[in-house]
Amino acid sequence: KGWVKKYREYAKLTDMASISRRYFVIGSFDGALTILGVILGSLHSLSRELVITAGVAGGVALGVSSIVGAYEAERVENKLEHMELEGAMLTKVRGTHEKALRFTTIIGSMVHGVSPMIAALIPVIPFLFLEVHTALIVSISITLCFLFIMGAYMGSLIKENIVYSGLRFILAGLITAALTYFIGGGHTL
Repeated sequence: KGWVKKYREYAKLTDMASISRRYFVIGSFDGALTILGVILGSLHSLSRELVITAGVAGGVALGVSSIVGAYEAERVENKLEHMELEGAMLTKVRGTHEKALRFTTIIGSMVHGVSPMIAALIPVIPFLFLEVHTALIVSISITLCFLFIMGAYMGSLIKENIVYSGLRFILAGLITAALTYFIGGGHTL
């Protein structure tokens, strides 16, 4: 129970909830759209094996990249914040604040790394069970549904129209899909 109390204290000191939420949305968006882009960009040679291998490998690469990138960015930002606090207080600040910043850096980095790995599987899953042509349509559909749900959730946080917010995320997905389709040569199956 001691670690739960400490976790809550650190979360309160550093606004860990909003940092984690932000990293979850960014990472999930990146994971789902990147892998959908890989699928649509390689339509000319699309196969179940290609999608599964590229999807899983791409998700892992995104995850590792996101963990390291977020960790380094947060570490520097938190260090700058800590230095600013010490400058304002005209003394060294140690203890809980420093530990809370370190803890939040690790948690935020993990959220930012795990979310694209999980979201990258969304466009891949249909290829595990369906014939390639059908899987492609289902993959696009469930990825766009996932984006809509994320957008609706984000809109609900700020009391925005959830349909409008969801559609904004879908629009980003459709633009990405179109760009990657044409980069891949606009081939048809």
